[in-house]
Amino acid sequence: MKNRDLKSLGKALGKNKYVLILAALALVLIAFPSGSSKSEASSWISGESQSSAVVIDEESAKLADLISSIEGVGEAKVLLSSEGAVIVCDGADSSAVCLCVTNAVSVYTGLGSDKIEVIKMN
Repeated sequence: MKNRDLKSLGKALGKNKYVLILAALALVLIAFPSGSSKSEASSWISGESQSSAVVIDEESAKLADLISSIEGVGEAKVLLSSEGAVIVCDGADSSAVCLCVTNAVSVYTGLGSDKIEVIKMN
């Protein structure tokens, strides 16, 4: 009886049965993991993060040197990330200095002024 049900189902589906079989196989393949282990993926991500962190540190040092050369800034420390920048400097109590620093950082990094914070150094 089961064999007859399968034959009648196969006839009812006609040419569409191959499409349905292919779709079922695709769903099975999607359900299984890709085979790469989680540790391999995380080591690749952390390796990429480390290299980008080195680049950001180098850029921070370059930017700190540049900012320190602006009149009225004094000593400057820069912290950059992909999301924003924090600049701590001696001259941040002057609005003119803050504007110059913000503009310089914006031009150098491409960050908007809303992503740049200039703070007075102790």
